[in-house]
Amino acid sequence: MAWAPAASSLCSYVRAVGIDDELRSHNWAEFGRRYNGPEYKKNEYDTKLAAAHAKHSKA
Repeated sequence: MAWAPAASSLCSYVRAVGIDDELRSHNWAEFGRRYNGPEYKKNEYDTKLAAAHAKHSKA
């Protein structure tokens, strides 16, 4: 799995900077702001996260 090291690094970073709670609570706007900075809205990062979660969490 070529993506595994990148995923592991991302998870480590998210925990280290304390934004894992935002992911667990699906607070996409706060996660986007803290991960991407104040211009996260410009690229609709929170909207894209919410859409990806909705798409991939359907069973």
